[in-house]
Formats: sequence, structure tokens, C-alpha cells
Amino acid sequence: MNAIIERLEKSRDQITGHIEDRIEALHRRQRAILTQGEKAVTQGKGRIRVIEVSALTQALDLLAKTNDKIEDRSSLLKRGEETLEELLVSARAAQPSTLPIEDFDGLSIRKLRPFIVELGAIDLRSVRAYEAANKNRVTLLREIDAQLEAFAA
Repeated sequence: MNAIIERLEKSRDQITGHIEDRIEALHRRQRAILTQGEKAVTQGKGRIRVIEVSALTQALDLLAKTNDKIEDRSSLLKRGEETLEELLVSARAAQPSTLPIEDFDGLSIRKLRPFIVELGAIDLRSVRAYEAANKNRVTLLREIDAQLEAFAA
């Protein structure tokens, strides 16, 4: 009788262990699927932001070209151009994938310097807004501000 009870307990333990293993495997799979989904959503958001920035850049370029040809509407076009510039700066500053410097977060200030001197005013403002909202490196912000002042002069 004891032998039968021991065999039943052993079988129960094996079945319980197997069920626990399967449950753990399912939980691992569930976590992996959730991680993949989160990555896909993040990538999708980044791609949408890239499209937004591209559309704003094209609209800004179009307005700038139009502004050169229509003198009587220049103040209206100028306000539109300034508004688009602000939208573009905000859109770029919200997502590192839209910044004009690839792998911006991974670069040191020393490595960023050559890129900073090559950027235009809108790109500088985008980089500055992103930097101020994230790492907030004072030295880099000063260098960007100096570049912006040079454009204003």
C-alpha cells in the first residue's frame, strides 16, 4: 500500500512540476511578446515623428520659396514660416531619431562639436530644445547658444 501511495505522490509531483514548467514557459513567452509589442510601438512612434518632421520641413521649404516671390503677402507668409519653424523644432526635440545628428545621445560634447558648427539655426534650436529637456549639459547648451547668436548677428 505504501508503495502505491509513493508512486501516486511521485506521479503527482512530476505532473505538478511539468505544469509549473509549462506555466513558466508561457509567462516567459508572454513577457517576450509584450517586449516585442512595446518595441514596435516605440519604433512606430519614432517613424511617425520622422514623417511629421519631414512634412514640416517640406512645408517650411515651400513657404520660404513662396515668400521670395510674393511681396504683398510676405508678412503673412513670414508668420506662417515662423510658426512652421516652431512646430518643426518642437517635433524634432521630442524624438531623438528626428534630430539632425545621428546617435545624438550617445555622443560626447567633444564629438558633437564638429556637428554643431555645421548646423543651421532651425537644427540648432531643435538640438538645443532636446538637450535642455534631456541631459541638459550646460557646456553643450552654451556652445549651441553661441552658434545661435552668431546666426542672429
